[in-house]
Amino acid sequence: MDDDDRVAAAELLSRLDRQAAADAFRDIADDEGVEDAVRLEAAENLAALDPRSAVEALRRIATDEGVEDALRYEAAERLPGLDGQVAAQVFRDMAADEGMEDALRYEAALHLPDLDERLAAEAFRDLADDEGIDEGLRMEAAERLAELDPLSAAEVFRRAREVRPSPRGRRPFAHAGPVPMPPLPPMPPQPPQRRPPRPQRPW
Repeated sequence: MDDDDRVAAAELLSRLDRQAAADAFRDIADDEGVEDAVRLEAAENLAALDPRSAVEALRRIATDEGVEDALRYEAAERLPGLDGQVAAQVFRDMAADEGMEDALRYEAALHLPDLDERLAAEAFRDLADDEGIDEGLRMEAAERLAELDPLSAAEVFRRAREVRPSPRGRRPFAHAGPVPMPPLPPMPPQPPQRRPPRPQRPW
């Protein structure tokens, strides 16, 4: 039986025996040999039958580094409606995961203020300090941090200024070395000078 058939069978079973269907969906969601998208579908179906088991299934998918980043994020998005505390920790770990796409790390952090402001501040501070991610995302993270922890945000901006000094503090284009001067144009020829006429003698 292929993966899709297993899901279809579990859906039919849910009309007859909810507990047996929940067990079937949980087995599919936890099976790493199943296609990731099918695992996520099974976990979503499990939420209607056994929310607690669905939380664990979704958490495992969201934290599985072998799963595609987009599906991990999608699994995490299903968690806040089931368990806000677990969702907050998953999003916090996702925001700190340097192996994940920068944009998804930032999106994960955006979920945190409504779940746990302390974890949100930690996530935005880490992103703002991470020199390995896009500069624009770092600045956006610092701005979000300012809304939650102004003192920490001020420290982040101060360090940024130290690392990247203003152009006013250094000679412009000093890294480029000396610039050769263009050759001077030739001087125009001077007109010949004439001697003034001698004054005539009075005699």
